[in-house]
Amino acid sequence: MLHDLPSRDTVLIVAALGVVSAVFVLFMVGVTRALDPYPQREADLRRLALIERPDDVVPMYVNDTAIVSVKEGQKSGPVVLNEVTWFGEVKIDLFAPGIGGTILLPTTMHEGDIVSSCAYQEIRLLNATDDTATFKFVNGGGFCGGYCWHMYQPEIYDEYIGALSAG
Repeated sequence: MLHDLPSRDTVLIVAALGVVSAVFVLFMVGVTRALDPYPQREADLRRLALIERPDDVVPMYVNDTAIVSVKEGQKSGPVVLNEVTWFGEVKIDLFAPGIGGTILLPTTMHEGDIVSSCAYQEIRLLNATDDTATFKFVNGGGFCGGYCWHMYQPEIYDEYIGALSAG
């Protein structure tokens, strides 16, 4: 019975091979990620899933205007509500057409702020509570020819133009 147990040297060799194998696998994972020809794959897949996600709150238009209230995490039209801060800021992702497909513009709004997104003449933040924001969508922005002007926040406009230039 005693002779059936592996020796101490055998256990150490097996453990050492296990450690070397784990280090090699982690090394190969790191090399694969470092040499990845498409490092933005995960971010693009998250963006695509968000864009293709059906609306949680479907805008109901009357004379090309809709009033929509969305909670944090919900999507309606070109807007996904991320957060309503304690300071009354509303952080959204705004869909905009770009070269190579739709892009997301992270945007911070305050009550009364207006943004535009090609198909919409106006997206106005009417009010915000702890976890809900109410927007007014006005349809009819028209065709933008691949460009969507985010006119009210120059820092985001600069990022958008940078993304277009890189694409």
